[in-house]
Amino acid sequence: EIIKAADRVSLREERSKELARELGVESLSVTADPAFLLEPASREWTEHIKRREKISGKDFLVSVKDGNNFGERTRPELIDFLAADIAALAVEHSLTPVFIPMHPGKDSVFTRELCEKVGQGRVVTGLTASELCGLLGDAEFAVGTRLHMLIFAARMGTPMVGISYDPKIDAFLDYLGEGKSLDVRTLAAGDLFGAGSEIIKNRDVIAANIAARAAELRKLALTDCAAVAEIMDDQQLRQE
Repeated sequence: EIIKAADRVSLREERSKELARELGVESLSVTADPAFLLEPASREWTEHIKRREKISGKDFLVSVKDGNNFGERTRPELIDFLAADIAALAVEHSLTPVFIPMHPGKDSVFTRELCEKVGQGRVVTGLTASELCGLLGDAEFAVGTRLHMLIFAARMGTPMVGISYDPKIDAFLDYLGEGKSLDVRTLAAGDLFGAGSEIIKNRDVIAANIAARAAELRKLALTDCAAVAEIMDDQQLRQE
């Protein structure tokens, strides 16, 4: 009832639209997550962060979450599979893994354990969304279980691999039209290495496709801003 009473219902991908229709909501729009409107940190500030964190050369960003919704996949198993493939990607492609705990209160311990298991790379904390976008803009690709890690990567035209634990990850990657999704419940040794290596092999084409789609989604997100402004103007006129 709350949704039906709203002046505007805006969803960020098509699968949410299907669910909303099942709930009886007919008047809605599919646009894009407002995170597509974020501006990255400046070139100078991004370089400052990289110097501060001792990040040099080519890198890829990793943001993974701890959780109890990974099916029968145990925590040690997940760390082992991810660590082995991250280490292999770093060696094979001469990349530095940079680990980002998106939700410090929930992800920090898992992230540090994963970094230690990999045996190389950096854990970077305390970033703003704009600073993270700045780093993503320089990265070869991103790996994420957190949805907004993938959205920020898309915003910057950076290829990505989603480690899916929830339908929203697959729904976003489908809507984006690019990005590999690996199910955390069935993830096997070599899966992430294969997905990352495929990105490296075809990076220019993938990045161009993502950048073009991100530009479209940015325009859609702007329509929400315009719609909200119009609704607020109408409400103000009614109050007057």
